[in-house]
Amino acid sequence: MLLEKIPGKLNVSTKLCQLEEERISLQDQLDEEMEAKQNLECHFSTLNIQLSDSKKKLQDFASTVEALEDGKKRFQKEIENLTQQYEEKAAAYDKLEKTKNRLQQELDDLVIDLDNQRQLVSSRHQELQLPWFS
Repeated sequence: MLLEKIPGKLNVSTKLCQLEEERISLQDQLDEEMEAKQNLECHFSTLNIQLSDSKKKLQDFASTVEALEDGKKRFQKEIENLTQQYEEKAAAYDKLEKTKNRLQQELDDLVIDLDNQRQLVSSRHQELQLPWFS
């Protein structure tokens, strides 16, 4: 009877050792998974911080782009105004240049008329000084 119990105890003992080894293996696996989970949580936290920083940089960039676009619009309006002023001044200059040329032509004509009148007066003056009957 004692001999009959020994193989049963050996089976129970063997089974107990197997279960203990399985428990240790499962505990090791659980520890590894917990460590992996902590690593993933740490990595996830790092990624969240990077995402937050990226969002802030993107918002700053968007604000900068918006400010640059506003500045571009202001400069375009200023360029349009300056171009219009330039065109108005160029038109006024052309008009003044034409008036100057016309006045110069009139002056030249008057100078020619004046020379003609002087010659006429000079010739009349000479005629008056000459004796008519010698």
